[in-house]
Amino acid sequence: MAGMRELVVVLVGLAACGGAPEPTVPYAGPAVAGPCDDGAEPVLLYGDGDGDGYGVETYTREGCAGAPGWSTQAGDCDDTDAGVRPSATELCNEVDDDCNGTVDDVGEDEGIASYTDADGDGWGFGWEAVWACVDAEGVATNSDDCDDGDAEVHPAADEVCDEVDNNCDGEIDEGLGEALSDSFPVRLSFDLQWTGSGLSSSSYWELAEDGHFESDALSGTWAWSCTGAFDLQYDSGPYFWGSSSDGVAFEGEMEDSDDSGTWSGTIE
Repeated sequence: MAGMRELVVVLVGLAACGGAPEPTVPYAGPAVAGPCDDGAEPVLLYGDGDGDGYGVETYTREGCAGAPGWSTQAGDCDDTDAGVRPSATELCNEVDDDCNGTVDDVGEDEGIASYTDADGDGWGFGWEAVWACVDAEGVATNSDDCDDGDAEVHPAADEVCDEVDNNCDGEIDEGLGEALSDSFPVRLSFDLQWTGSGLSSSSYWELAEDGHFESDALSGTWAWSCTGAFDLQYDSGPYFWGSSSDGVAFEGEMEDSDDSGTWSGTIE
């Protein structure tokens, strides 16, 4: 203000945010009662040591807007760096550039499309991308994982015999264990006993290599896993399941819409 003798005092303190050094702030005299040169009343000012237009709440005073080293806006989290302020663009630099409390939460222009990687296996999961920095923790640049809760399950994993799609190709335990036979079709003769009706019968399934079967003019699908489990489903009819330890002798259970029972069979 005109005619006022200004005294400049250098104040240095501890960090106001994130452990960064407190700014060096010129203090332009005592609080002002007003009015200012432009006729305005004094306002609350915040120390703005780096001159980026945002001050820190650690240093305040009543004074005229525009006083050197002061700002009418607070919110700076590093007043030693003019590039760090609430209006700054967040960059991939391990710094909270925009002072929102989060480091490297970049937008579309600075980040790359990424997906949640909760299990840390390097493969993302989900349908909606987020924007992140390269090598950011907890995300991946692909969405090819089929189980983001298991780091052993991802497209680069080896398939193992555990009834899980380890390599995310949509198939379970494929290519594992010995085939049911070296040559197809294979005939599996079986005997069955229904519990409710008490009926029993004998028949066979002609098993094709492609997972289909025929039996007395009926048909369906079958599957044999590396664990020794066997499943067979008629296109319209009962469901059979069971197991075999040697791929020759089988036994298991069955069910239909109104009955259930047991069965056993042998590869011929």
